[in-house]
Amino acid sequence: IRLAEHGIVYIDEIDKIASAASLHGPDVSRTGVQRALLKPMEETDVELRVAHDMVSQMEALEDWRRTGKREKKTVSTRNILFILSGAFTGLDEIVKRRLTRSDIGFRAVEKAPTDAPPSWYLHQAAPEDLIAYGFESEFVGRVPVTVVLDPLTEADLFAILRNPNCPVIQGKKADFKA
Repeated sequence: IRLAEHGIVYIDEIDKIASAASLHGPDVSRTGVQRALLKPMEETDVELRVAHDMVSQMEALEDWRRTGKREKKTVSTRNILFILSGAFTGLDEIVKRRLTRSDIGFRAVEKAPTDAPPSWYLHQAAPEDLIAYGFESEFVGRVPVTVVLDPLTEADLFAILRNPNCPVIQGKKADFKA
């Protein structure tokens, strides 16, 4: 537990838990997953045994029968880094819709270039766009930094291969030597 309290939690495909508005209303199961992640992400102590996990409850009961005392195991998430990633398909369209609105005065924003690629719009994403995408506002509030990864160009790949200290090249050289 002590080592886990200073770690990294990486969650891939986080975009899949954004609630999609369907014909019957918002997707409650996806919203439930977002709300379940709120407590660990708010830098607090999280109990390892949860009420709806029968296995952990049986283990707690067995420990109580053996020792006569109830042990509460918790993990502090204060020093845990949460990294969330995903493809976010369609987010660029939400940002594009927001940026192409015709606002005037203080609400006016910089207009998008006519030939802007989808990644340009992703760089302009704001928390309100993630909420429109289907995330709960509380969940978006727990993610203070967003980063967009641009696709590598042919020149980027060539520069990586030409770097003599590149771990990929070092690994391939070791493979060929073997």
